[in-house]
Amino acid sequence: MFKIKGLHTILSTLSIAAMMVVASSCIGDASVAKKRGVVKDFSVVDGNEEGCGATYLNYTSPYDTCTSSCSAGSATVAGFHLATTAELAKVKTDLVTDGNTALLTIVNGSANLCMPDVTVETRPTNAIDIKSDFCSCINGKSDIINNCDAFCALKTPSDQPILYVNTLMGTEIALNTKLGNLHNWCTVQLADDDTNPNCSVVATDGLNTITLPANTTAGSNSFNVNILSLAVNRTWILKLVETKTGSGAQSKEFQINRQVQKTDSNDVLGALKTTPISQYTCMTYGGKVDASGNIIRTTFARIFYYFASNEDPAPVAPSVGSNQSQIVCHDEQLHPGADSALYPRMELIPTSFAMWDKSDTRFVALPVNNNKLTINKILSDRLSAEYNMNGVDIDLFRLVSYPNRPSTATTTTSTTIPLGYIMVPFTETGTGKTYCPGPTEFTGNQPLLNLLGEYMDQTEGIYLAEKQAETFLDGSTPKTLYGTMFVRESTLKSYGFYIENGLKIRANTASMNTKTIYYYWPTSTTADPLTEGGRKLFTVRAPNTLNGNVPTGQPTNVQTSDKRIGCVPKS
Repeated sequence: MFKIKGLHTILSTLSIAAMMVVASSCIGDASVAKKRGVVKDFSVVDGNEEGCGATYLNYTSPYDTCTSSCSAGSATVAGFHLATTAELAKVKTDLVTDGNTALLTIVNGSANLCMPDVTVETRPTNAIDIKSDFCSCINGKSDIINNCDAFCALKTPSDQPILYVNTLMGTEIALNTKLGNLHNWCTVQLADDDTNPNCSVVATDGLNTITLPANTTAGSNSFNVNILSLAVNRTWILKLVETKTGSGAQSKEFQINRQVQKTDSNDVLGALKTTPISQYTCMTYGGKVDASGNIIRTTFARIFYYFASNEDPAPVAPSVGSNQSQIVCHDEQLHPGADSALYPRMELIPTSFAMWDKSDTRFVALPVNNNKLTINKILSDRLSAEYNMNGVDIDLFRLVSYPNRPSTATTTTSTTIPLGYIMVPFTETGTGKTYCPGPTEFTGNQPLLNLLGEYMDQTEGIYLAEKQAETFLDGSTPKTLYGTMFVRESTLKSYGFYIENGLKIRANTASMNTKTIYYYWPTSTTADPLTEGGRKLFTVRAPNTLNGNVPTGQPTNVQTSDKRIGCVPKS
């Protein structure tokens, strides 16, 4: 270690040099003139008046010490480091800004600077960069979209999705003698800390925020974290945060997207197939028999029937002899006489509502799946593989059957056939109210709903309603008919009402859970939904209170708060 001329010495030398120039004009000897202005400064040893030359300047006041090394154990005092390119550039910029040209000359005349180590007692924030090679692995396979197959193949297989992340420390951490690396940033208590620090990974998808414990190792700039609770097929933004001392210090953010791990039971992926369910009307006539034995129609009642759109029902069998049929399911004015498979059904509504299509192969119960529907087995397997929820028995979908045409005296086969699948409704914790999920629930924090969102879009409730009783004469015998109708949740919210203190009040979600709901049929976008206007009154009822046709297959063990029998695709 050696000294260079101080700033005051430089200024003194410049003054002496000026006087020498003046004095030289009086000297006639040329040999003397050749040495004008040259002054030997014996305060400089192996250095020069413009810096440290090939060695380093200790950048502390009085800025006059040169050294060959900045590291501890050398001739210099411990606690210095060789300036980084950024630090050197900042020093020079600050000197130019301050107009300190003398010190700038010394800095420029040195090979580099020995900078004092930084000891900050506040944990730096946003000073940790995330390398792009992060990977998450489960069972030896990549769990995220980031080209991790080769990395995960070398990891010991685990049934937990573990995210591995490498980081880069900024100078505020790397040069801090108390920190220096990620592990210390997460674990070393600083003067400003009231307690020992700890790091967590904070993840958000825009709607949900989840905090996960992070794991680091001594001397390392890497961490890992179990991300089992982060839903798949969703973009998550992550950051490492010191969460225990209250410092709020954090890393830069990065994002991941977990992907579905295929299993033997879910080779078929994508949305479940849906099918429209059609509604049509049949007229049941009453009347009397004349003297010749002919049936004369005098009264009638409408009854509704349903069928999947690709399974048209068989026509009504013709009546005996010349008698008019007591049951008619086609337009007799357009097509007089007996019914035919070529005739459209009366008052046909092609898409009254929708169900999940029973032809989808995931609605098949296989021995390999313990005779469970394949879709139920898929969901059980994925809850286990992706959320570590083992042994969850899923039974969400039910096949619903209903008469697709009326029974007659000549009918020899059952008219009740499978329509399609409905889903069991969900129940709110605390309120006990039932609901059918949509995008909001599919992106929430419930694992089963997260998975269902990959197989369906918005769903809605399906209800059963009963028409006010109608009586007619069958010959001389009076008969009473009740008509059952499937009605969608959206229809009830648009046209439903309840009665309170003799007044009709429009229904909403709250009243549907606490009141008896009515509506007039057919509905109309132009007619007042609270005015009868020659229409028929229907009452929403639970299945076990119906008097007419009752569908089979829907859940009946628990009655829902608003009488919905299940959830169907919203059409």
